[in-house]
Amino acid sequence: MTGIILWDDNPSEIELLGFDAVVVPVMQAIQAPELDPVTIGIHAPWGGGKSTVLGLIAEALDGDARYLVVRTDPWEFDDQTDVKGTVIAEVLGALDEKFGETAGLKDKTKALLKRISWARVGIALANGALTMQWDADKLIDAFTPRTKETPDSMTGFRAEFASLIEGLEIERVVVLVDDLDRCLPGAVTATLEAIKLFLSVKKMVFVIAADQDMVRDAIAVSVDSATRGDRFATRYLEKIIQLPVSLPRLAPHEAEAYTALLLARSESPNGEAFASLVAHCKQRRIDQRFPLVGELGSLVWQPDPSLLLLAAQLAQGLGSDKVSNPREIGRCQAV
Repeated sequence: MTGIILWDDNPSEIELLGFDAVVVPVMQAIQAPELDPVTIGIHAPWGGGKSTVLGLIAEALDGDARYLVVRTDPWEFDDQTDVKGTVIAEVLGALDEKFGETAGLKDKTKALLKRISWARVGIALANGALTMQWDADKLIDAFTPRTKETPDSMTGFRAEFASLIEGLEIERVVVLVDDLDRCLPGAVTATLEAIKLFLSVKKMVFVIAADQDMVRDAIAVSVDSATRGDRFATRYLEKIIQLPVSLPRLAPHEAEAYTALLLARSESPNGEAFASLVAHCKQRRIDQRFPLVGELGSLVWQPDPSLLLLAAQLAQGLGSDKVSNPREIGRCQAV
């Protein structure tokens, strides 16, 4: 008895679900000069295809010299004590790697990183991690509030960062934030603070992929558990996300086609044959012709009819809560 694993938990590298219909308006927003800066939210429940959409956006921007794409995943940060600083440092690191040889840029990024370092010193001291290594005068200095003019203050960070970005010969820096809904509440709010308070300047675009309800709950927990926390969380998130985009839940015919394509991928003789099948389904989706994996006579390679029948049976056998979720479908196994 052999088990056939259809899919794993990794984001799909091949567009099988018609998400290009979502990517197109997101790309239009990224390129719109009147939206500057802009934060876009890609909303869907767990396993709804958010990471796949981020990958499609990165692919669409790949090779275009007008854009620098920065991908960040706060859930995977080793240092969870200063998520805000790590998010900022990742953006600065990407800028330094891309434009580090530009006159004066390396010094500017170094100065901004120093501000983050001083902020981390304060966090470490507050947690007692460095207390034994500092004398009283240095402790006082580390906790002294910094003004905008002070080079070790985060207060003036935003203005310096805006100046740095403005001087770059690039149209947009696009930061793709994934897995925010997997983070603990403190990491969620720290990431959003990094975006809103320090990095949201002209030429910056943020695309945040997350379950909106999970993020809202995390913000509410960070404030308090009362009703006021829920109201604050909703308004806070609405203020940060200017353009919310919700991914559609899979219709039954989409679930059947997705299952069929997952099965067919392992059966196809080569990548070109599978790509032709995917393109065929995409065109039928555009033409509103169903089933999507149907009328295959024009293709050089066609999946076996028994495979298509199995796909239909699997899709029909899934519960309503799973049939609309790509990850749940991918976890399905036929024995």
